Amino acid sequence: MKHLFIPLLMTGLAGVAHSAETPSQVPLSTLLKRDIPASASSTWPDPGFEADKAMDGDPATRWSAAGGTRSAWLKIDLGRPVRVGRAVIREVSSPHTRQFVVEFLDGQTWQPLAHGTTIGGTKVLDFETVTARRFRLNILAAADVPSIEEFRLYPPDTSGRAADAGQLAVPPIAPVFAPAGRDASLVAGSAILKGYVDRFNAAYLEKLVDAVSDADTCAFLEANIPLFDCPDQQGIPIEKAREIVLQRCDEGLFEDGVVDLICRASGGDVRDMMYLVREAILHSRPKPPVSMKGTLAALNAMSRGYSNWLTDAVYARYLVNYDQDFVTGQLDGLMANHAAYSKGDAGMSRSRLAAEVGLYWQCDSWDGMEHSIGGTGVRPTISSYMYGSAMAIARIAKLAGRGDVERKFQAEAEGLKQQIQQKLWDPEKKFYKVLRYKGAISDYTSPALEECPDGQLVKVRELIGYIPWYFNLPDDGKGYEEAWKQLSDPQGFQAPYGPSFAERRHPKFQINRGGCEWRGASWPYATSQTLTALANLLNNYQQKSVDKKEYFNTLRTYAASHYFTKPDGSKMAWIDESLDPDTGKWITNDSGFPETRGRYYNHSTFCDLIITGLVGLRPRADHTIEVNPLVPDGTWDWFKLENIAYHGKSLTILWDRTGKKYNKGTGFLVFADGKLIAQSAKLQRVAVPEATAR
Repeated sequence: MKHLFIPLLMTGLAGVAHSAETPSQVPLSTLLKRDIPASASSTWPDPGFEADKAMDGDPATRWSAAGGTRSAWLKIDLGRPVRVGRAVIREVSSPHTRQFVVEFLDGQTWQPLAHGTTIGGTKVLDFETVTARRFRLNILAAADVPSIEEFRLYPPDTSGRAADAGQLAVPPIAPVFAPAGRDASLVAGSAILKGYVDRFNAAYLEKLVDAVSDADTCAFLEANIPLFDCPDQQGIPIEKAREIVLQRCDEGLFEDGVVDLICRASGGDVRDMMYLVREAILHSRPKPPVSMKGTLAALNAMSRGYSNWLTDAVYARYLVNYDQDFVTGQLDGLMANHAAYSKGDAGMSRSRLAAEVGLYWQCDSWDGMEHSIGGTGVRPTISSYMYGSAMAIARIAKLAGRGDVERKFQAEAEGLKQQIQQKLWDPEKKFYKVLRYKGAISDYTSPALEECPDGQLVKVRELIGYIPWYFNLPDDGKGYEEAWKQLSDPQGFQAPYGPSFAERRHPKFQINRGGCEWRGASWPYATSQTLTALANLLNNYQQKSVDKKEYFNTLRTYAASHYFTKPDGSKMAWIDESLDPDTGKWITNDSGFPETRGRYYNHSTFCDLIITGLVGLRPRADHTIEVNPLVPDGTWDWFKLENIAYHGKSLTILWDRTGKKYNKGTGFLVFADGKLIAQSAKLQRVAVPEATAR
C-alpha cells in the first residue's frame, strides 16, 4: 500500500458498484457538479437565455445575445488549466454565424485555436492541444442575433472524437476535460484509485444518495483531486476514507441545516478543499449547490456563537486561485461577520469583546472545546482568529483599492497582536494561555475547570497556545518559539497517538472514556490546527526549538490514528471526534459500533497539511511559486504530489533521489503545466517567478 490519494472532495461513495467508464465518457455535469462558470458579452433580456445554458448538456436550451447584436462572445472558465484538443459547437436550427473563432486566454491575450465561417447544426473542431483555463467562442459576424445551444470542450484523443451530428443529438455527449500534466506513473493510478474507493465503499456503513453517483466516483476524483505518492507504508499512506464530505457532517453551518458544515471548523474545511480542480466546495442537501457568498451570509447570523477563522481561509483560498473578483466581492460580508463578534448584549449572543483587555473572550464550548481545563475566558483561539480576520480583511481591502478599510483593519490587527503577546503569554512557563475574565460567561459547569482568579493566566498549557502561529502572529526572535518544545515532551503533549490536548503534567489531566472532554484526549481538530501552526513556524521563523522532524513525526502519528478497530479485530479507515492518545481508541464510541457519536466528523484537516505542510507548496500573493518540503533529510527516497490547481496552473512536485522512480530527473523537481521550472539536488526551499512557467 504505497499510494495515498488525497480526496479533497469525496461525495457519492455510498455503494460498491462502479462502472468501467473512463473520465472521457463521464458527463462533465456529473464530474463537476454543473458549476462551470460561463459568461457572455451580452444576453437576451428574457429569462432562459443565459450563458450557462450553452453548457448545461441540454440541446433544448440555448444562450442568445442581446437583441440587435451581430457579434458576441461566449466565455467559459474551467477553474484551472486543462488539456483541450477539441471543441464541439451546436448552433440553433436556423444558423446565423458568418465568422467565428475559438480562443484561449494566454496571460492577458486571447489566442486563436480554430476559426471558420459558418457553424450550422453542429461543428466539430480539432486543434493542437493547449493547456489553459479560460476559453471562448467569439462570433465576429452574424446575420442575426448569435444563439448557441451547446459549446463543449474535450481533451485530445477521447470519446469526444465521435461527437458528430448524429451522436450529439439525444442524449448529447457531454463535455469533459482531463487533468493537465498527469503522467502514467500515477494515472495507471486509475486502477489504484478505484481499489481505494471500492474498499472504502465496501466498508461503508450507510447508503446515502449524494451529488456524485457511485459509478462516477472514480472519474470525479481523478478529474478533481491532487494525488500523492510516497513510500511510507505505516503512517502517511493510509487508505484515506478521510472524506471531506460536507453532506456527512453532523452540524449545520446554515441554521436550516441545508449545508452540513461545522461552523467553528469552516476555516479548516475551506483550506482543505482549496486545491480542488473545481471549487464548488459547498454542496447542499437536497437543494442545488450554494456559493461561498451564501456561506458568509449565514455566518453573519451565527457570529456571536461559535468562533471561527473563515475570513482568514477565504483569503488563503485567494492565494491559491487568484480569484480577485470573488474575494473582493466578499469584503463587505466579511467585515459584517467580523463586526458581529463585538455586538449583542444577552446570554450567549452577547459581545465577545473584552474591551478593557483589548481582546476577545469565549466560552470554551463555543470554541468547540468543552470541559477543558483552561475553560472560559480571554482565549488564544478567538483572539487569534480575530487577528487573522483583521489581517485578511486588510489584505482583501488592498486588492479592492479601499485604502481606508485596509488601514483601519491593519491597525486593529496590530493592536490585537500586541495585546495577545502582552496579556496571554506566560513568560515563566513560556506559553500562550487562557486569561480569566470576569465578564465572560459560560453555559455550563465543568469539573475539569482549573480554579484561577480573575485577571490571571491559568496554569495549564493546552494546544490552543499554538494557535497564534496559525496566523503568523508572534514576533520572530522574541523567545515565543520556546513553547514548541512542549510538543515533543512526554510530560507535555507528546503521546503515541497524540498529541494530547492538555499537558500531561497538569493535575487535572484525564483521558475520559466517553463524551466530549478536552482535558486529556487527542482531538483531530486541535491537532490539525497545531500542525498548520507548526508549518508556519518552520517556514516563516528563525528558531531552533523544533525542526522538520517534529512536523513529520506529528503528522505521521496523526495519520496513523485514522483507523477504527471493529469488534472482529479488523480495521477500517476512520475519522471521529477524539481518541485516547495512549491507545489510539476512539473515545466517542459511546453508542457502540457502528452507531458512534462522532463518525464522519469533519472538524479537522488533512489535505492542507500534506500540500502546504509536508510537500511544502506555500501560497503567495506575489506571483511566485514557492515550495519548501518538510520531509526530513534521509527519510524518503521519493515522493510525488501532482494535479495541484494553483494560480491557474497545474503543478507537479516530486522528489526522486536516484531519478529512477519517476524517470523525470534526479533530485527535487517542480513542474508547471508539464514544464520543469525548478530543480535542486536536495530537498530544500525553491522559489521561482511564475513567468518562468509560461
